[in-house]
Amino acid sequence: KFKTGTNQQISPFGFSRILIPAGVTVKATGTPEETVIVGRKATDVLSGGGCGADSARCAFLGSGARLIGFTLTGGYSTTITSSAAAAAGASDGGAAYSVSSAYGSLVDCIITNNVASNTGGSGYGLHYFGCYISGNTAVQTYGQGARYGYLFNCRLKETSKIGGAVSVCY
Repeated sequence: KFKTGTNQQISPFGFSRILIPAGVTVKATGTPEETVIVGRKATDVLSGGGCGADSARCAFLGSGARLIGFTLTGGYSTTITSSAAAAAGASDGGAAYSVSSAYGSLVDCIITNNVASNTGGSGYGLHYFGCYISGNTAVQTYGQGARYGYLFNCRLKETSKIGGAVSVCY
């Protein structure tokens, strides 16, 4: 279970526990229940749901990067603190983030209990293959389950919204 240590800052995209470069695949050595990446709730909560300037999502995926067989939980996007950060998506993707035209992939993952201060509680700009997505929240807008991506053979359960409208939004 990874939840300690420093966070990777992908300026201006916010903080993430791990950064997977473009084209790289990271595969778990155990089951998703055994290989867990835990984000971080903000200590300086600026908006609803636990997001703030020092919160961290679980993963940032570069173009074509893949994360296989992990649980992503407790991830929080940052809050919008500047127009550059907002335009870059710092407040999007509670569990994971990939630039929407880059499409990293989550494969056979459990994605649960993550929060985005804007959109994409489970993630933003990703393709999902065989994932279980549950209990994620988008505080302000759309896509509590997922935003800007495709889901293939996934199960979606109990997503919640505070200000949005749909579970999956492209």
